Order: sequence, then structure tokens, then C-alpha cells
Amino acid sequence: PDRARAAALREVLERDAVTRWWIGGAPAHRLFDAAPPGDTPEAVALRLALAQAADAGLRVGLLRVPCPVGVVVAAAFIEDPARRLVAFGSACRPTAVEAAAKAFTEAIGTHEASLELLDPDSGFHRAVRAGRVDPRPFRPHRADRRYALDFRPDLRDVNDVRLHLQLHLDPAVQDGRLDRLRRPLPPLPATDPRAGTAGEPVGADLPALLDLMARHDLRVIAVDLTTPRVREHGWHVARIIVPGLVGNAPAAFPFLGFPIGPGGPVLHPLPFS
Repeated sequence: PDRARAAALREVLERDAVTRWWIGGAPAHRLFDAAPPGDTPEAVALRLALAQAADAGLRVGLLRVPCPVGVVVAAAFIEDPARRLVAFGSACRPTAVEAAAKAFTEAIGTHEASLELLDPDSGFHRAVRAGRVDPRPFRPHRADRRYALDFRPDLRDVNDVRLHLQLHLDPAVQDGRLDRLRRPLPPLPATDPRAGTAGEPVGADLPALLDLMARHDLRVIAVDLTTPRVREHGWHVARIIVPGLVGNAPAAFPFLGFPIGPGGPVLHPLPFS
């Protein structure tokens, strides 16, 4: 049960950090100075995956998202110049390499979903035409990719996070508004307390995470949602609520009830769902 609760809590911390950072207008730093360091299996696998992405023509940036609680939150930004696609993913894990690997995996998933939406003959669009899949919330496919014309200029009708992907299929939307992802600041120096220690886990287990939360006067509410059948297989499901933290939301309903920096509020959404 503790592993499920820890995973759920990391998800809450990740969403809070990404939302505050992006809407607040704060810069991000590169996560690593060069390739992900270390000889652990996770680091080796991540370097291999990034090399394969580069060979496929993808540009990948790994970012450190500032987190008020001090855990490691990483983001991955993918640009696919050949197909004119962008994708984003994020994750909270005990180490920078683990967080980067999960964020990159999420970004690849976003890229794949964007490819499905882009191709009129993809499995998704064929299923929609056959009546097997509900097309909502997506707008009808556009060969010209000018999806920004299908939404209000203030994005008040982008009322589902999945629409962020379709909106960013429009190359006109992939402009300077995403430059914070393209041009992050240099990595934090090792002496910076926000950087942590590259090989030292932060919040490695539930007690460590709860200790961090207590230091920031944050209350954690955990609910066990494990059904008897799931428990028979040794699995556990948990839901975590932390009053005072924010989640991710569609562009129509941004969270604005927290201190906004001089660069915000940024109301253009990230290219992920």
C-alpha cells in the first residue's frame, strides 16, 4: 500500500509543480549538462532511448521543473521537425534520471497520440468513421492543420486537456509561446539546494515524502481504493489529496489561485493531455 500511496503523492506533486511553473511564467533549467550521467541500468537505458529518438529525427530537451516541496520533477519536450509536431511529458521520481526517463516516456506517448490525430487513416479516425469510437472532444480532422481556427482566441472552449494535443497540431501554435521549453536556462550548479544530489534519492519512499510534506505544512489525505479482486493479486490502488496544491486543467479553466510571477499568467497550454 505504501508504494501505491507514494506513487500517487508523486503524481500530485508533479502536477502541482508543472502547473505553478508553466502558468506562473518561471523559467526552467536544463536537467543535465550533457547526457544523463551514471552507469545504472536506468541511466544507460535512458541514454540509449534518447539516441534512438535522435536517430529518428526527434529533438528532445530534458528540463528541471521547480518544485516548492523540493522533490525532483523533470519534463521532456519533443520537437519533430519533419512532421511539425511537439510533445511534452513530466514526472516526479526520487532521482533525476528516473524522473527524466518517465517524463520522456510520457512525451513519447503524447507524440504517438498526436500522430494518431494527425493521420486521417489512423486507427482512431477509422474507428470514429465506423462509429466504434466517440469523437468527442476532438474537432473534425483538418487537412490544413489550422486547428487554432476551430477554437476561440481566448481558448475558453478548450475545455478538455485532450484538446491541447489537437490545438498543437497547428504549426502556427508552435511559436514563441513554447520557447521556455526550447531554450531553458543552464543546469543548476551542484551547490544550489534546488539541484539536490545527482545520485541521492529525494523522497525515496512514503515516509520520506511525508516528512517533506510535513516540513511544508502540507496535509496528505490518502484513500485506499483497492478492490478485493485487485488485492488478491498483490496490487494496491490509492488516491491522494493534498489541500493547497493544484492539478492540471484544460486551457479553458486555468488554476490562478496561487502567487503568479512577473512572467505570468501564461494561459497558453502545454502540448500534453
